[in-house]
Amino acid sequence: MLIGSASPRHVLTAPLARPDVIERAFPTAGDGDPASRLDILRHLHAYYTAYLAGAQDFERVPCLNTDPQIREIERAWHTSRESRVDLARLPRSVDEFQEWFLTTARNHEQPDFCRYLEHEASLPEIALFVAAEELVDGRFDDLVALAQVGLSGAAKMTIAENYWDEMGRGDPSQVHTRLFASSSAYMSSLLAAHGAGIDDLECAEIYENACLLMSYGIHRHLIPRGLGAMGVLEQSASPRFEAMVRGCARAGVPDAAIEYQRLHINVDADHGKEWLENVLLALAGTSPAVLREICLGVCIREATIMGPVRSVTRELGTVGYAHGSIAAELGVTATPGSPWDSFARSWNDLPFDRYMADHGRYRQRRYAEFHVVPVSGTVELLPRRAYTQTTTTNYLNGGIERLFAPMKAVTASSPVLRTALCWACGELQALTGHPAWFAQVFQNRIICGPGLIGKPTPEGAHHDGVDYVLTVMVERHQVVGGVSVLYHDSDHRKLLELELDEAGRFLFNNDKTTLHAVTPINNISPPTEGHRDVLIAIFTHMEDGKIPLTG
Repeated sequence: MLIGSASPRHVLTAPLARPDVIERAFPTAGDGDPASRLDILRHLHAYYTAYLAGAQDFERVPCLNTDPQIREIERAWHTSRESRVDLARLPRSVDEFQEWFLTTARNHEQPDFCRYLEHEASLPEIALFVAAEELVDGRFDDLVALAQVGLSGAAKMTIAENYWDEMGRGDPSQVHTRLFASSSAYMSSLLAAHGAGIDDLECAEIYENACLLMSYGIHRHLIPRGLGAMGVLEQSASPRFEAMVRGCARAGVPDAAIEYQRLHINVDADHGKEWLENVLLALAGTSPAVLREICLGVCIREATIMGPVRSVTRELGTVGYAHGSIAAELGVTATPGSPWDSFARSWNDLPFDRYMADHGRYRQRRYAEFHVVPVSGTVELLPRRAYTQTTTTNYLNGGIERLFAPMKAVTASSPVLRTALCWACGELQALTGHPAWFAQVFQNRIICGPGLIGKPTPEGAHHDGVDYVLTVMVERHQVVGGVSVLYHDSDHRKLLELELDEAGRFLFNNDKTTLHAVTPINNISPPTEGHRDVLIAIFTHMEDGKIPLTG
């Protein structure tokens, strides 16, 4: 039982309180065990919900900071999330903060997901997204109220105006939580009519998204993080609401059921601008410690939100591919000397591929192999060896041992590469249950110029002879073309055309069920040379620590 009666006190069941369960849920590296995270975060959400209960339910309200089990879970959870933030990419002064915040907020808009909502998502999928937001949007007014405690001046007035909007500006019928409840009820009825429900989207990420803002509001020492998290939410929410409204209109949802979403297209845009100017910038200038805490809240919120909106694991398992952006996770930035900058510049030192059967001089590459265990954060560089494929898999360049130039040690140990591999294998473990993966990793540059057409896949649509294939864009420079295309394995019908047009955008596909290809590239401005730089990682699950046969 979670909640006491006359003596208000939360007690978690013994299995959840064990240190090994908490460690599995929130390790210092990697995403942790999804089942353990879900169990613990569901209980933590119940605790926070009870703490925010109304006066009539005072006997259910727990005493804050008195339950040692809750304290240990919160410590492990917050420590785990903080450890995933690259402190080197945080702004060091208030002068750097505004540009950094706006760039981060743009990443937070999830343009791929917005396009999916607007143009592709089915009505049940849209309804599931609304249901997933209920844990946050259903009590957002309380979170806004908590955010203004202790503030003064323009900061307090800005949040007060935000709260007044949440309260429907005095009109009970326009109170935002009431409008959201109406929208949520309609979407729940749609799900029921399709034989579905919120249980179809039951995952740790949904509860973590809600728990994060509740924890930041309840614990006063975390309020700067809460302001940062809510600020980036307000700054970036409008495009998602607009995509939701358009997707609902496409699917025939009545206007009354999306009044909440339509209202927030403009309201949140105004709130975002005011939060930045009157709350975040003002507070960030008070001390380096406050600046750091605000930035941590922004980064942790940004990393948390992608789970509930669109699961890569779910897309890989249902349609055989997923795409989106992990720019935030990889720390994509133009800042000289940053980990991303050093990683991306390593593509400038790739030798030509000596094994092109068509004698082409358009591909440069380096290669390395890794053993990856996402739960522990293990990314082990394996001894160099030749890459092989059968001629059945690759009719053009297969059938021989290709000893590619090795990836340089500084690149193989890059935190950017480690993050990408751990993230990918974490998704694959959640999908398949396999804990260990063999990753074959290529740095590829395809070049083009006067009289030279670059061919990313000269062999055409093909398999790689592995389980899964990940392509991450590093840089496109002065090129057109280079569109990724997926085909169904059985009948070769086209499934997807996608241009990876920005650093950090990815395509992840099941190599067993899909064929993949990339269209040729040409340079935009002759005689300037163009290039397309990508990180390609192909994954095969490992049994008993043995390197599997691939190709």
